[in-house]
Amino acid sequence: MSIRQYPQFLRYWIGDTASLWAGNAFQVALYWTLASYAHVAQELGWLSFFSTAPVLGGGPIVAGLFQRFGIRRVMVADFWMRSGVYAALAFWLTLHGFRHLWFIDGASALWGLTFIANTSGGPSLWPRLLPETNLPLAMKLEQTGWNISAVGGSLTGGLLAMVFPLKTLALIVSGIFFLAGLNLAVLFLPPQGAPQAIHEAHASFRPWSLVRSDMRLWAPLLVFWLSNFGEGDLTVVQPIMVHKWHAPALAYALLESLGALMGTVGTWFWPRRRSTRPLLTRLWLMQTVAGLALAGYGSASGTRCGRLWGSLSTRRWLEEPVSLSCSCGSVRYPKSTARWSLRTSGPFFKPPDLLVLWRPGNGSRITP
Repeated sequence: MSIRQYPQFLRYWIGDTASLWAGNAFQVALYWTLASYAHVAQELGWLSFFSTAPVLGGGPIVAGLFQRFGIRRVMVADFWMRSGVYAALAFWLTLHGFRHLWFIDGASALWGLTFIANTSGGPSLWPRLLPETNLPLAMKLEQTGWNISAVGGSLTGGLLAMVFPLKTLALIVSGIFFLAGLNLAVLFLPPQGAPQAIHEAHASFRPWSLVRSDMRLWAPLLVFWLSNFGEGDLTVVQPIMVHKWHAPALAYALLESLGALMGTVGTWFWPRRRSTRPLLTRLWLMQTVAGLALAGYGSASGTRCGRLWGSLSTRRWLEEPVSLSCSCGSVRYPKSTARWSLRTSGPFFKPPDLLVLWRPGNGSRITP
């Protein structure tokens, strides 16, 4: 079965992947540019905080908007809102440069607040674009789009950061998000009775009630929380570290893409291995391996920290950051697996047998 048999879904997937690609590219260019302007780690940390913390409150807000206005309208509005914010950011940078970061922090907070619109709204449209039997294909393609955009977007951001100023890149990304919203706005969605069912599912869905009622969901949730906690500081440290080592923007982009690439390898390789271990055991095993890898990196490099920061040659920048990025990639595999476990337990699909988290056998052959 080829995805070309479903041109409407293919159009949706291309637009969604393009927006993810553009967002990842801009994030790499933004962090690198801020590090280049000698902004301290605390400022980058606040930027990372403002871009992620609002997600906690965005879920209930977006769910209410879905109920009131419909899923597609909210998603299109989100695309165009992001496009407008990127354009406003380009205008702000033209006038004020990087002297004040409050506008960038505010834009990041707004993006974080509505981040869940695309993440949760897209899968709700799939039953109108694909037969129910092909929904696993949609999930597989979504994961592929995430991986492609994470690897390619990081490299693109590094390349463009070496050629264009950030304000120009913001205008380019603004145009991509506008076109992605336009693509979704004119997309033909067959009725097939699905919209009402999805609307009712949103009206009755209470995520925390679902988690409290089914303790099996705590495993992937904990993997998410621990992985994000461990990755958060790397988002801030990595661009500053590479810049201090006098490496170009492409070097930072390469490190970002290496982490995503290792996560992609893990996502596609490990589920295909026949294993007698339950999925829950493998989740925690990979989480432990990732933690040990990062801890080993830290202890090995800590004794040389002063020398590395002060007197690295231009060739030495590659040695330790690459090992760090590969270690970070090992963190991304359990998080991807956890994402799939949570996604398939949502109200818009028939939940699979979540007991595969505990038992071996068929669960080890489920592939994303």
